[in-house]
Formats: sequence, C-alpha cells, structure tokens
Amino acid sequence: MRWCRSRTSPWRSSSRVVSFLAIALAGLGASSAEAQSGGTISGQVLNSDGAPAVGAEVRIVSLARLARVGEEGTFSFEGVPSGH
Repeated sequence: MRWCRSRTSPWRSSSRVVSFLAIALAGLGASSAEAQSGGTISGQVLNSDGAPAVGAEVRIVSLARLARVGEEGTFSFEGVPSGH
C-alpha cells in the first residue's frame, strides 16, 4: 500500500483507518427493534489496488470487538448496540 509505511505490518495503519470507519458507521443509529437486539455493521476492505485486504483487522474499540477480513474482503459485526 502506498500510504502505509509500517515496517512491522502493512495492515496496522489501514486497520486503524478501518477501526475509525467502523466506529463512525456504528454511531449512525438504529431503529427501535435494532436498538433492543443490536444492529449489524458489515463492509468490505480493499487495498489500494482494489484487491480484498485479506487478513486485515477491523475493530470497534469502544466494544473491544475485532473482525478479520475474509477471502472476499468482507467483515461483519452482529449485535452492535446503538451508539457504538
């Protein structure tokens, strides 16, 4: 990745960005039914070439939740309370 200059792992900087995005998306709110049981946050992570970022980590820091990006570049968090 051009913008990532980490020596230990090319995914560290991108996982921070994805963590921020996951937290921002979680804060968008939910319907009353979702607020009771929690909502779902899902997405796709691609590298600068447009290929799936397999193995990247996506975090919701405030909930101490972690998801790893799968073979197709997708991740999902289920049961996320509204406002997180």
